[in-house]
Amino acid sequence: MTIYIAAPSNVYTGGPTALFQLCKILQNDYNVDTYIAFYNIIEEDPVHPNYKSYGCKWITLDRVEDISSNYIIIPESIPFYLLNRFHRIHKILYFLSVDNYVRNLYQLTNKWKIIPSLLSFLIKYYKMDMIHLKPFVNDNIKMYYNEFIASKVKSIIRNKEIEMLNDISLYLAQSKYAAEFLKYQGIEQDKILIIREPLEDEFIKKAKKVDLSKKENMIIWNSRKAYPIAAKLVKITKEKYKVYVAKNIGKEGMIELLSKTKIYLDIGIHPGRDRPPREAVALWNIPFVNNHGGLFYDEDFSIPSKLKLSCESLCNNISVNELYERIVDLMNNYDIIIRETDTIRQYIVDEPNIFRRDIEVFLNKISL
Repeated sequence: MTIYIAAPSNVYTGGPTALFQLCKILQNDYNVDTYIAFYNIIEEDPVHPNYKSYGCKWITLDRVEDISSNYIIIPESIPFYLLNRFHRIHKILYFLSVDNYVRNLYQLTNKWKIIPSLLSFLIKYYKMDMIHLKPFVNDNIKMYYNEFIASKVKSIIRNKEIEMLNDISLYLAQSKYAAEFLKYQGIEQDKILIIREPLEDEFIKKAKKVDLSKKENMIIWNSRKAYPIAAKLVKITKEKYKVYVAKNIGKEGMIELLSKTKIYLDIGIHPGRDRPPREAVALWNIPFVNNHGGLFYDEDFSIPSKLKLSCESLCNNISVNELYERIVDLMNNYDIIIRETDTIRQYIVDEPNIFRRDIEVFLNKISL
């Protein structure tokens, strides 16, 4: 019996990291014959440098042995046509994200298909911004697109218009958000299993030795999945505080910045139980986020309500000045408020053990 874990070639993001973490534990801790099965291979070596230390065996997806005694774990983002070759192997669908699954299913990444509905969204919710052409300055359109996608996906899910794959033996959910989505789509509870992957070891180790005396009155902003309200907030916040943009800085750069900043800002779309907010909390940052998707449920991200804006898929009506005052209050009272995140910080540090327990349940589920 072999377990294959399908993964995109040479990609380093949260999703593939979870897949490699799963492979490493199955292979090293439970002696399960496990392979990463790469698809979309372009380069000769499909293993991203950040995953070399995991020591996972790998093959290409077309070399997976399609027999009934084997299992293949498939991330929700995989192109479905790649699965047509499998007829006997047990398929396990791993939902690392909800919004990305729906976005790919409905081709919401195809700009020519979404332009009419995106423009309608902008006119309806951002009329004044449109008059001043704000969405079309620099890369601003990406932030408006993020909010449009969050709103569109929520509407599609609410109307139960989702196509689910057939012949799936088990569904793995990375978050309660994903598990609730699957139940809403009619998947039976006993076919859904939550596996909560931890942060990478470097963040866990650093969390235990952050020097709070070296913290400065600085903010780190996750701009990649941000809504327009976040950019507007950053614009006025930069007049008082140094704001770093967490974009293309790599793992080491993220650790370095989070070790000296005090506030982590992430108001935007959260397709799954995102890593950056957990990384920020682990490294003693006060998170200031919204309750979309993977940050909606306390089981996925349990922080005081004052740190989690209640604007799930639309944040256009919130006062930027009010948010600015909250940022100032968080900074002024950092020493007190950071202690209100002690419980979730300890949980994050303990997640490697939780991950192993979840994997044990998974192995029992498939009778190994």
